[in-house]
Amino acid sequence: MQDSSTIQSQSCPVAQRLKELRLQHGLSQKQLGIKAGIDPGSASARMNQYERGKHLPDYKTLQRLAEILQVPVYFFYTTNLQDMNFFKCYHQLLPGQKQKILHLMERISFYEHIEYDGLTNIDNDKTRYIKNKSGLTL
Repeated sequence: MQDSSTIQSQSCPVAQRLKELRLQHGLSQKQLGIKAGIDPGSASARMNQYERGKHLPDYKTLQRLAEILQVPVYFFYTTNLQDMNFFKCYHQLLPGQKQKILHLMERISFYEHIEYDGLTNIDNDKTRYIKNKSGLTL
């Protein structure tokens, strides 16, 4: 029987994401553990347990790891490749760029779509947009 701090790597993507990112950054398990504030004597062993899915890092440790690896914490939990890539790219944007992305997403998500003659009429009270097969015309 497993205790509550033990997970199976196939049930939680944290282990896989952690190892992938560590390798992308060219860090050893010990180096990453030390940077995250883990005691140097146990850093390698603890990181190894996290990467094998034997134990899950607590939230505070995961926050430090995310900061070092330049991803948001929720990146470690996604299982969808498209979401994973979006989160990783979005996290690296400057604040003004993030605001533009959020504004565009709001415009795309909340407009009413009406199909006619192969075009989509996207209307709101202030502005009218036309979407064709090549994408949204802004």
